[in-house]
Amino acid sequence: MWACLLAILVNSYAAADEPAPLPAEDRPFAARFADPPGSARILKIVHGWPLGAEAERAQIHHLVSQGFGGFATNVGPWDENYLESEAYWDQLRRIVAESERLGLTLWLYDEMGYPSGTAGGRVLREQPDWAAEGLLVATATAAGPGSVEIDLPPGELLVALAAPPAGLAGSRDLWAQARDGKLTFTAPAAGWRLLAMTQDKIYDGTHAAMNVFVRQPYTNLLRPEPTRRFVELTHARYGRELGDPGRYFAATFTDEPSLMSAFIRPQPHGVLPWAENVAPEFARRRGYDLLPHLAALALTDGGAEAKVRYDFWQTVTELLAENYFGQVQEAAHAIGLPAGGHLIWEEGLRAHVMFYGSAMACARYLSAPSIDCLTSLPGQVPYASARLLGSVAELEGRELVMSETSDHSQVYRPEGDTRPPVTVTADHIRGTLGRQMVGGVNTFTSYYTFRDLDDAALRELNTYTGRLTTSLRGGHQVTDIAVVYPIESLWPHTIPPRGVTSPDAASAAIEEAYTGAVDAVFSAGRDACIIDAQALAEARVDGPLLRHGDLAWSVLVLPGVETLPEAAWATVAEFWRRGGAVVALSRRPANTAARFPDPLVAD
Repeated sequence: MWACLLAILVNSYAAADEPAPLPAEDRPFAARFADPPGSARILKIVHGWPLGAEAERAQIHHLVSQGFGGFATNVGPWDENYLESEAYWDQLRRIVAESERLGLTLWLYDEMGYPSGTAGGRVLREQPDWAAEGLLVATATAAGPGSVEIDLPPGELLVALAAPPAGLAGSRDLWAQARDGKLTFTAPAAGWRLLAMTQDKIYDGTHAAMNVFVRQPYTNLLRPEPTRRFVELTHARYGRELGDPGRYFAATFTDEPSLMSAFIRPQPHGVLPWAENVAPEFARRRGYDLLPHLAALALTDGGAEAKVRYDFWQTVTELLAENYFGQVQEAAHAIGLPAGGHLIWEEGLRAHVMFYGSAMACARYLSAPSIDCLTSLPGQVPYASARLLGSVAELEGRELVMSETSDHSQVYRPEGDTRPPVTVTADHIRGTLGRQMVGGVNTFTSYYTFRDLDDAALRELNTYTGRLTTSLRGGHQVTDIAVVYPIESLWPHTIPPRGVTSPDAASAAIEEAYTGAVDAVFSAGRDACIIDAQALAEARVDGPLLRHGDLAWSVLVLPGVETLPEAAWATVAEFWRRGGAVVALSRRPANTAARFPDPLVAD
């Protein structure tokens, strides 16, 4: 009898420690608001787990006790055995099974650290030739008649010439003057421009060499082969090991893939993205040979050179979107998951060009478009980034918009940085999440340290977050205002930067006009949808309204927009003729994809 009573007591205590499953998703709104489901709560990012069933269960149960709705995770370990340890695949199977039992929401992180695309470095260990490449560019302008000299960038020389002050006609070939690491030229007058362009692997100064996880060469995402191998090693492996990942996970999570063609630590030469397939794909897609026009990518004069630059960045965008984001989307769908994740440097329009060609075009391939927010001081939170990716979701009919949010900027201090950490309160976090929700974010994964927040505070924060994100799901945006994403207007002006962004004045002015327009809408307490050339071409004019699916706008803002494809301009013109309000800021329509300038657009 005593043994029986003891067993009952032990089981009672065990049951008390066992968390109840989270409430289901398929309940009436009032019930979901009162007690939000796991997907609506904060999802903690957990890359490493203690090995052992009891320790794993204890950590999961602790997260549940703090009110979290689940987590983003991956298979371990993050060392040379990544993706290859049976013990850690067994661990992941235990973790997802326990999470499923408790009704938790999981996101599948697709890399050992970041940026995504290397499979823990294995892709390049197998094929070193697949490393990211660039066109490295050195230039100088003669101040007057006399000798001009520049240092040759590393790599294989592709272009060595001197161009007159205006245009490229009359350029002089200087291959014979390129020797001993120098290119020299005797300029006949002021304004002559000296150019050397090489092809080489890129690493020093790039995000691959400057991030805070691991510094290693990165794959070339313009080529299809590296990403094909990446998803074979990663997504397909998850499919084999878990059987049906879509049963356990809500989406994949790709983290800051990019072209690497920007220098976070400035270099003595500029850079443009490159790969062996760029020239042949350019010829196939654009109808002419790029190689004789490489100088036009570095020396800006307008006219024919502007069209070459436009065509180059259009080709780069298409190759990156198809060969990385398209393959990742297909691989995620093949294992039953939406493809989620975020880009790098979402905050700066000029940076979009250098890292992606067009960030918006690439993000359209994400079934769960996402951002990251590395600050938790609400006034610093990048509303415009949230609004951009929220707009992608609206235009593509996606339900989930995720943000990887943290207090990184407040707590991380690199070696030599003596600033004290900043305490982030629960109110800071509420403000940070709220500002992103206004931009369209409805899912939060978290690297927060949650310093000074006890379990009760975390439960309250998770309930608060869950109620708001629950309220944001299931509908669509309603706003009168559409702001055009002016990426095509940047392409003709962009020149190779020695840092992250093109240094030309026109690009800076276009970025300022765009940022100012989005900020002005937000500051006025209004909302806007950010639309690209594709959305304009797809939209239909309905009297004084511009419609795209469930969305409708009566005001179209063109911030710094001077270049669009002809089909997009046709929609703008028809909308204006039918009584829609069109507001051009900073610049006037000037060019189509085919003509620089195009008199029909300018008139």
